[in-house]
Amino acid sequence: MLHTRLWRDGAFFMLTVLFLLAYATTATLAAPQPPPANAHANSYGSGWDCDTGYSRTGDACKKINLPENAYLTGMSYGDAWACRHGFMKSGEACAPIALPENAYVSGTGYDKGWKCARGYKAHDNACVAITVPENAYLTHANYGRDWNCERGYRMTDDSCIAVEVPANAYLSGSIYDDKGWECERGYRAKDNRCVQIPVPENGYLSNQSYGSGWNCDRGYRATGNSCVAIKVPDNAYYVESSYGEGWECARGYRLDINRCVELQIPDNAHIDHRGNDWTCDKPYRREGNHCELAR
Repeated sequence: MLHTRLWRDGAFFMLTVLFLLAYATTATLAAPQPPPANAHANSYGSGWDCDTGYSRTGDACKKINLPENAYLTGMSYGDAWACRHGFMKSGEACAPIALPENAYVSGTGYDKGWKCARGYKAHDNACVAITVPENAYLTHANYGRDWNCERGYRMTDDSCIAVEVPANAYLSGSIYDDKGWECERGYRAKDNRCVQIPVPENGYLSNQSYGSGWNCDRGYRATGNSCVAIKVPDNAYYVESSYGEGWECARGYRLDINRCVELQIPDNAHIDHRGNDWTCDKPYRREGNHCELAR
């Protein structure tokens, strides 16, 4: 009896010790670890960041090797440093930008580090003067020509020649126009001159650059070079259309050659939705010219 009691007390003691050891281990693991050297705890959340001038390498902070003429960027990725104005990265150093004559430091790190001044363009490692012909001016284009012709002139090879504007025309102002001029309203270009558009009686000028250049007034239709009045028969009305007769029959009338005749509506029928024919009432069905009950 005594032996059993001693065994029970000993087992209880061992379980208590094991429990306390497990609790201490868990508390130790859960406790926040202090940041390594040259680091500081985050001001929010958990974890740590390296101090200024150090970069993270695994669980430590390594001092950043800052070359001469460079400055820290504060970035957590890349080299964490950049070259000062007038210098460009060369390996792990900052080398002075070799600035040619008539150039300036561009401030970008992905090209030569310089650009040519206005009036010059890059050629190899130098800035050469742009040749601007007479009656032309410099552009700000990054590609294509470096100059355009003045208004009233157009480019021919490497020169700007005066635009010869014919009578009844004006300068177009477009550098993409071969002629450099456009005809005034009421005129049309033919060869190198502007000829008047012949507008017939009962017609008016259109804004179209193709076709005849004119349209007929309301109630008239183009026939050849003339505007002919549209003859609207009795029981019809005028319609604005470039095809057809230019008129339609009124509701309750149908077209018969060039006239409108009244509809003959049989019993048990009514005028349809178009207005120029009839249909049978339900449940009647059309049989020829009359309506019969469906069988």
